[in-house]
Amino acid sequence: MFFPLYPILGILTPLIGFIIVAFLGWLFGIGIGVFAGLLFGLFESYFLYQLGLITILVGVLGVFFELGIGWLSGWVGNLQYTTKKQEKRLEKEKRALENEINKRKQAEEKHLNLEKQLRQSQKMEAIGTLAGGIAHDFNNILSIILGYTEMLLDSNSDRSKEKIYLELIYKAGERAADLVRQILTFSRVESPELKPLRIDSFLKEVLKMIRATFPTNIEIRQNIDKDFPPVMANATQIHQVIVNLCSNAAHAIKENGGILEIRLEEMSYKAGQNLSLNLDEGQYVKLTIKDNGSGITSDVKEKIFDPYFTTKAVGEGTGLGLSVVYGIIKDHKGLINVDSVPGVGTSFDLFLPVAATSQYEEKVEEPFSKCGKEHILIVEDETDLAKYYETSLVKHGYNVTVTGNGYDALETFRAHPDQFDLVFTDQTMPKLTGVQLSEELLGIRSNIPIILATGHIDAVSKQDINSIGIRYFLRKPVKIGSLINLIQKMF
Repeated sequence: MFFPLYPILGILTPLIGFIIVAFLGWLFGIGIGVFAGLLFGLFESYFLYQLGLITILVGVLGVFFELGIGWLSGWVGNLQYTTKKQEKRLEKEKRALENEINKRKQAEEKHLNLEKQLRQSQKMEAIGTLAGGIAHDFNNILSIILGYTEMLLDSNSDRSKEKIYLELIYKAGERAADLVRQILTFSRVESPELKPLRIDSFLKEVLKMIRATFPTNIEIRQNIDKDFPPVMANATQIHQVIVNLCSNAAHAIKENGGILEIRLEEMSYKAGQNLSLNLDEGQYVKLTIKDNGSGITSDVKEKIFDPYFTTKAVGEGTGLGLSVVYGIIKDHKGLINVDSVPGVGTSFDLFLPVAATSQYEEKVEEPFSKCGKEHILIVEDETDLAKYYETSLVKHGYNVTVTGNGYDALETFRAHPDQFDLVFTDQTMPKLTGVQLSEELLGIRSNIPIILATGHIDAVSKQDINSIGIRYFLRKPVKIGSLINLIQKMF
C-alpha cells in the first residue's frame, strides 16, 4: 500500500532535529557551563559565567529553531503533496469533462442527423404516397396509348413506314411504364422484379443515351464486345445504377475533360479465392466504371455509401445516389467495390451473379386463337381504357359487357350470375375496390373466375388474393395478348 512521505517527513524531521540539537546543545551548554563555573571559581570571572549562560540559551534556542524549521519543511512538503494530488484530481476531472463535452457534441450531431434522416424519410414517404396515387392514372393512360398502338401495329403491313413509327411509339410507352415501376420501386411501394437481362446489349443502349447528354470533352471508352451470359436483374434499377456512376465520373472530370471507361468481364469465383470479395461461389459478370478524375480521399471513401452523404455543392447532390446504388446491388445479391487514388482517378467494380440456365431460357408465348366465345364482364372506371379492352376482346371473338364501377358491376352480375364466364376488374376504383367487388361476386357465385388488374402489385398481397379466391392478377399496363393468353389458359 502507498503512504505519502511528506507528512511523515514533516513529523520525523523536527523530532530528530529536536533530539540531536537538544542533546548537543545540552552537552555543549553543560560543558561550557561547567567550564565557566570552574573558571569563575578559579578566577572569579563574572564574564565567563555569563558566557556559559548565553551558550546554554543559544543551545535551547537552536533546538526551538530546528523544531520550527522541521515543522516548516513538513508543512511545505505536505502542501506540495496536496497540490500534486489536487492537480491530478483536477486533470482527471478535466478529462472527464472533455469526454462529456465530446459525448454531448456527438449526441447532438447524431440527433441532428436523425432529424435530417427523419425529414428525408418523411419526404420519401410523401413521394411514395404521391407515386402510388399517380401510378393508377398514369398506367391507365399508358394502357390506352400502348393498347391502341398495338391495334394499329396489327393492322399495318410489315414494310410500311407507319409501322416503324408505331413501333417507336410503343417502345416509348413501354419505357414510360418502366419509369412508373422505377418510381414505385424507389419509393418502396413495391419490390423490384428480377428477370434475366443481357447486360452487354443493355449497357450499349444506356451508353448511347449517356453519350448524347455528356459534354464532348469527356471521352467514353467501351470494352464490351463479346456476348455475356444474362444476369438476374431489374433493368430499370441497373439503368439507374449505370447512369448514377457515370454521372459521378463525369462530375469528377467535367472541368478539364477526361476518360470514362466502361468494361465488362466474365469471372468465376471460388470460396477463399479473394478474401476482400464477400461473394458466394459462382459465375459473375463484372462491370467496371472508371474515370481519370480527381479521385476520392480515404476519409471520404469510407462514407460514400452512407445515406445523405455528399461532397457536392448545395443543389448539386442529395447524398442518395451511391447509397441507393449500394442498396440496389445488394438486393441483386451482388457486390460493389471502389478503388480510388486522389489525383489519379476512381474505379467502381460491380459484381452481378449470372442467371441459372433454367432462369434465362427464353419462354415463347403461345399464339392465341382469335375465336374466343366466353362472355366477359369488364369493370373499369377509365372510359377510354374500358373501350380499348372491349374493342380488342370483341375483335378476338369474345362477348363483352362493360361497367364503369364496382357497384354497377355488382348489380349487373347479381341480376344474371350465370350469364358470365369470367370477370376482369381493375383494383383501384372509387367506393368499391376490385378486391371488395371480388369478395361480393364470389359470395354470389363461388366458382366465377376473376382476373384483377393493378398498377402496383404491392397494393394487394398475394396471400389476400389467394385467400379471397381471385384466380390471377395482371400488372398495368395490361397487354391484350397477355390477357387473352390468360383467358385461354382458364378455358
